[in-house]
Amino acid sequence: MRRYLKKKNYAYHQYKIISVLLVIISLFFISAAFALESSVYDTMRNRMISARSSTSGSDNIIAINVRDSSGNLVDPQYLAIVNNPENIITNSLDENFSLSYAPTSAKAYISYTDTSDIHDVVVIDLSPATSPSPQLSVFPSSLPFPDTDVGSSSSLQIIAVANSGDGQITVTGMTGPLTSHFSIINNCISSVLGNGDTCTISATFTPQSAGFKSDSITIITDNGGSDQVQLSGTGQSPESPQISVNPSTLNLSTVTVDNFSTGNVTVTNIGTASLTVASVSSFTPSVFTLNSNGCTSPIAPGNNCNISVRFTPAASTTYNGGFTIQSDGGNQTVSLSGTGQSGPPPATNVSLAWGAPTTNEDGSPLTDLAGFVVYYGTSPASYSGAIDVGNVTGATIDNLSPGTWCFAVKAHNTSENESDFSNEVCKNIQ
Repeated sequence: MRRYLKKKNYAYHQYKIISVLLVIISLFFISAAFALESSVYDTMRNRMISARSSTSGSDNIIAINVRDSSGNLVDPQYLAIVNNPENIITNSLDENFSLSYAPTSAKAYISYTDTSDIHDVVVIDLSPATSPSPQLSVFPSSLPFPDTDVGSSSSLQIIAVANSGDGQITVTGMTGPLTSHFSIINNCISSVLGNGDTCTISATFTPQSAGFKSDSITIITDNGGSDQVQLSGTGQSPESPQISVNPSTLNLSTVTVDNFSTGNVTVTNIGTASLTVASVSSFTPSVFTLNSNGCTSPIAPGNNCNISVRFTPAASTTYNGGFTIQSDGGNQTVSLSGTGQSGPPPATNVSLAWGAPTTNEDGSPLTDLAGFVVYYGTSPASYSGAIDVGNVTGATIDNLSPGTWCFAVKAHNTSENESDFSNEVCKNIQ
């Protein structure tokens, strides 16, 4: 009795295990097929703790072992007796922990842990032995997979199949899964399991559509036993870019032959991942060309950029064509149109006309329009002169030297806030 109490105090001080542990710890018990067998499966660390009693002379012996999911013995680091009758004596504290006892009926409470603060308990009924029989045990009984993108596969999840009884069983079959969302990579069919032996089943989750999915598999043995594992997981839509363009049809207006106009197409990423524009090409006919490409950097979800197109008619006719934008979020074709017309006799002045804006940039009514400024210069988008023409919608620019001149207009309000440039038009002065 003195030896037992010493062990009991050792367990209390080093591992801080007391009888109230049996109340506060969440237990997961696996009942064996006969009174002298019990096991508990540690799902956090994939460990199965088994206890089995036998007779040796006038004493009964209970042996404890801890195995990993492959059936190998492992050192549990901490083993102790909790709240046992005083006449049960510990023999060792390793992976083959054992007890000896004299009475024909008693109960032992065995604590197992892989850390200093997490414990599982096996309860053993030490009644006289009955005829041994094998017992199929499958761990875990419910296997949830992590959320997985549609069309992708999760990491392998392991299911342990064990014989927690005496004797021998053979895994003869398995049914399920019934849906294509779950797959069994390898199974235990034809595995012969002695007492305490295990085999493993590997499963993956590959959702074919978004949403919660469930299924099950059933393991069958030659002694008529079977056990089921519930499978579950949620498929989620993967992040991906998606391109959108506005406008999809761009009219570049009427332009005098050998002059040009420009217009913008806005590219927006309406997807959930960064969008990359690979190319802006296939302009047809040749009177339509790329003026500038502001979409050379990746576009974050919800952001946009502009592509500028130039129209330079070669004859007095209407042109129809287009170009293609290729990206990793899809391709878009933009339709283009414009009309060329013969110009007036050579002159040293240019007459311009435009429409007055009616709304502010945020869409609110424009009530404080003060006037317009005409910008002009001899290179596209590079202006050397500017004239405030007042609150009118047309103006004539005089005394221009021969060559190409380009023009754009800005509106301004009474607070001297200016709008963006209008579309640019260019004219060749002879």
